Amino acid sequence: MHRSSETLDQNRQHGLVFLMATNEQSNPTFEPHKTEDGTGYYILVTWPDGRTERTGGLFKDETAALDWIRLGSRAWIARRKKS
Repeated sequence: MHRSSETLDQNRQHGLVFLMATNEQSNPTFEPHKTEDGTGYYILVTWPDGRTERTGGLFKDETAALDWIRLGSRAWIARRKKS
C-alpha cells in the first residue's frame, strides 16, 4: 500500500499530489494509493487537522485516480462542506 517516498516526491514535483489551492485553509490534500490487494487505486484525503479518509470510489489505475483528483475533487469538497 505504501509507495516509495521517491515516487511520491516525483509525483509532488509533477503536481500529481494535489493541494487544493484556494484562499480557504480548510481544504484537504488528495493522494492516490494502491489497494492492499493490488486490484486498483483509492484516493486518500488528508484534512488540514490531520484527519484522513478515503473517497468512495475505486479506480482501475493510478491515471484514473489522478484524473478524478484533477477533475472531481473540487466538487467533492463542495459537497462535503455542505453536509
